[in-house]
Amino acid sequence: MSRMLEALRRVEDRRQAGEEPGLLVRPRRARPAPAEEPDARAPMPVPAPAPQLAEPVGPAPSCAPFQAAMPAGPGDATSCDLACDPVATATPAERAAASSSADRDGTGEIPHAQGSPAPETQRVAQPRRVRRLDAQFLQLAERVLAHMPNIPPTVVGFCAVGPEAWAAVAPLAAALVQQLPGEIVVVEADTPPSSLAERLGILAGRRRRIPLEVLRTGIGWTGLAQPTGIPRLSLLPGMGELLAPVMPPGPSRWDLAVQELSQQHPLVLVVGAPSEGPAGLAPFKTCDGVFVLAALGCTGTRQARRIIESIQQAGGTVRGVILVDPQVS
Repeated sequence: MSRMLEALRRVEDRRQAGEEPGLLVRPRRARPAPAEEPDARAPMPVPAPAPQLAEPVGPAPSCAPFQAAMPAGPGDATSCDLACDPVATATPAERAAASSSADRDGTGEIPHAQGSPAPETQRVAQPRRVRRLDAQFLQLAERVLAHMPNIPPTVVGFCAVGPEAWAAVAPLAAALVQQLPGEIVVVEADTPPSSLAERLGILAGRRRRIPLEVLRTGIGWTGLAQPTGIPRLSLLPGMGELLAPVMPPGPSRWDLAVQELSQQHPLVLVVGAPSEGPAGLAPFKTCDGVFVLAALGCTGTRQARRIIESIQQAGGTVRGVILVDPQVS
């Protein structure tokens, strides 16, 4: 009897303690469920989207950001594949390879001022010091001409966005010289002139003045282009003065100037910067095709789209986008 009472007392104690009556052993812990085997039919993980152009990037990004910026439709830009490989000045190893393959008669060289300007004393003492032209620019020049409707003659426009993109104009122009016979002329459409003349080997004190009569009428440009440090490449700096509000009836002075130059040269390069309003982009209207030069990490997709749309609204035809890597230019 005493044993029975003792057992009942223990059961009562467990009930008051919240335990189930009669449960004399601790429950075994539940074993963790085995890990599920991965389904072989499950879709592959989606990779992270390509970095936007406005973000700092290392290797060449995908074309997707600029493909979204390029308008879709017949007759619109068709060479957004140019955005695949960023243009960059070569590393020492690449420069050595380019030096062994390029000719040595001077046509494959660009001025010393391609990158950071040399000291003033060095520029005066050696104004024609040059660096070898990178093979990357030679390949890019071929692709640029391949997207043009008629060669020669033709008028190609470069809309350079920022100083990083302007630095690529000189080596790209030097590469285009090797693709065509005759003398090529670069027309600088900005006012005031940028540093393009210095990058092409023309010092500030040696720039020629354009006669006022030529500026007034827009006729008489033959022979006014100034030779540069690159053989068979000449420059007309500060041609933005032709875009003054007062213009004669009929074709504008700019149209007459470009038409005259295109009759004397196999290729005319119109180089300018994106401007607000159609008036500032009027030079690109006379081009057979325009390429937007943008810098990696400096130009965003929205900005590129606005520039492309502005050029098209001004009457220009955008053929593609060229990316420039400012870290190695």
